[in-house]
Amino acid sequence: MATKRELDILSQTAHDMRSPLAVIAGFLEQVDTSQLDNDMREFCAAARRSADRLLAMADSLRRSSVVAHPNRAAHDVAEIVRACVAEIRRIADGNKVEVRYAGPRKLIGLVDKLLFERVLTNMLSNSLQALGKRGGWILITLLCRNGTIYLDVADNGIGIEPGHLDKIFERGFTHGDHNGTGIGLDACRQIIESLGGRIEVHSAKNSGAIFTTILPASALIIDEDADADARDIIVEGRDCAVIRRDDTLDPM
Repeated sequence: MATKRELDILSQTAHDMRSPLAVIAGFLEQVDTSQLDNDMREFCAAARRSADRLLAMADSLRRSSVVAHPNRAAHDVAEIVRACVAEIRRIADGNKVEVRYAGPRKLIGLVDKLLFERVLTNMLSNSLQALGKRGGWILITLLCRNGTIYLDVADNGIGIEPGHLDKIFERGFTHGDHNGTGIGLDACRQIIESLGGRIEVHSAKNSGAIFTTILPASALIIDEDADADARDIIVEGRDCAVIRRDDTLDPM
């Protein structure tokens, strides 16, 4: 049985691996192979498959090393979110995806920084996959109400079929990305529950999605000078729309 220190080292290593691997995979996805000869096209395809396998391995390591007793401490949650947003923008720009942040410039909260980053990075990657090559937008919103932290990751991607909403947090379940590992959202749920919170999702097929992470009694200090108006978020599509007003999510 691995010790907590060994699990922490494994988790940090896997976390450090994933971001550069995601950048490499994103770059390979954008390579125009139409002008290449057969050997180079096969090489690029093999490189992409290898990058995808390494990403899956990193995700598997991260999930297997979820800390049973998270190390909650005072961190600037807004700073953590902006850093994750900046990282995903490097990939999103090549995919014609606009990534926006709306929220306070400073929000000190009690979180496990490593685990919180893991959840947000995973959700941002899921949104990017949902948008695919058609492009679109991802909006990350950070709110604080009565000491509770709300983190929304919204996109106008392919959405989730109603029959899948109750399954997406099950281990091994995957949708949309058939090359996915099916472990991401299950790991996210476990992490947030270990922090005393929960994750909610509102979506419909072809109508985008909002994933909301809720952490009660976590906020310590908040600077209300927001980068943008985080009060109303709307995700809409052909079939339905979802709107957030303050701390409620209402399907329309």
